[in-house]
Amino acid sequence: MIVVAARIRRVAAAAMAFLALSAAAVAAPHHVQAMAFYQGVGENTDLDAAFMASNFEWTEQSIFGNAAAAAYVAAGGKHAVLYTDPFVIFRCASADAGSCDDAESFKNRLPGGALLHDAAGAVVYDARRREQRPNYASAEFRNAYVAELKRLIAASDGAWGPARGGYVELDDMGNKNALRAWIGSWPAPVEIASDNAVIASKATLVEGVAQVAAPLLNGVNYDWPDAYAALFAAVGGRVHAYFNENCFATDYGSGYQTGVEPAAEAWQHQELAIANVTGRGDTDICWGKGDPGPAHRLYYVASFWMTYDAIRSVAFEEMCAPDTTPRGHCNTTWDDGYVVPTEPLQSASADSLAALRAGSSAYAREFARCFDDARPIGRCAAVVNPSGGATIPMPGLQGQYGHTLRLSTRSLFGGSRHTWEPGAPTSLAPRSAVILAQ
Repeated sequence: MIVVAARIRRVAAAAMAFLALSAAAVAAPHHVQAMAFYQGVGENTDLDAAFMASNFEWTEQSIFGNAAAAAYVAAGGKHAVLYTDPFVIFRCASADAGSCDDAESFKNRLPGGALLHDAAGAVVYDARRREQRPNYASAEFRNAYVAELKRLIAASDGAWGPARGGYVELDDMGNKNALRAWIGSWPAPVEIASDNAVIASKATLVEGVAQVAAPLLNGVNYDWPDAYAALFAAVGGRVHAYFNENCFATDYGSGYQTGVEPAAEAWQHQELAIANVTGRGDTDICWGKGDPGPAHRLYYVASFWMTYDAIRSVAFEEMCAPDTTPRGHCNTTWDDGYVVPTEPLQSASADSLAALRAGSSAYAREFARCFDDARPIGRCAAVVNPSGGATIPMPGLQGQYGHTLRLSTRSLFGGSRHTWEPGAPTSLAPRSAVILAQ
């Protein structure tokens, strides 16, 4: 009896140890949530669906990518996204696929009530008479759009539908919420005649789309806090995912910071907006673009870590690697997201980055447990100097770190991997970043 009892205890102890190891293995993250285009814009088009599903929780397709979306979800992909743009209607040569500058040629067949009109009752066009604006507030436009979404979701075997984790992107819906910015130099429409009416009309369309699909809004200008606050208030409860296009990675900040709409402290505004979105329980897709070089991508990744939420943050590095796909297409698969930080020691709030300030102009966030391709590597930290000023000394951190991340120069699909080099920098150049491990 004593021998049997001892044997039972040993078996039980072994079982507990196995369960503990299994739980640790399950808990160890393989990579941060990631996204990539997969069919529709000539990126990653010919890569295997199983490869995409195992490395990207999100992919996006055009309306002609229904087969790719279905294959991706069938291979285990979580979220297939259908691209649509309700913002503008191009005058198409015909309703045939590929005959129109705008892929959604169905909009060329909309009834007159779905369009905007001037005071004389004429349809509002741009100066070249090539573009029209839809009337989001009209039942005609909303019903036509929803009917088309139903058809497209069915054609994807439900991959773009909410029941299978799908989303529908509504491009250009987040920005240009003021009437004059929205219509530009076009004649003023009578149907939508104020700033409030612009936002209300967008909310009306979103409400219709949400009846058949999970809306994902793009065009939200995070650099300008006042620009998105009213829209968030109008669509809250119906939209739970947002594209943050030009997130941190066009030259050094966001596209608006370095492009035609420079905004003071755009990097800080981006971080606060992300904290706002994820703090509400919504998903933020941080869409970085620009130079595929390691230094630029590192700036993006470290900035992404500043407000990283394991459940609600998605990394989207749309930067073409030097090595293409087998058929010569742009390859945007990187292994940068294989380093996963967990258990942050500091976190920003929706209205303050004070907890992340480090030194004169740097921001830092440290993590108690980190992983590299599911392998524990102890503590890690990200430090960013978003300032355009002088080089600064490396700020003091709580932990001690002896290794620096070096990102690869080629793609994940091509087999390239990042490395860790001994040591840590003593300074940070303007608009640069570093990721450290113990």
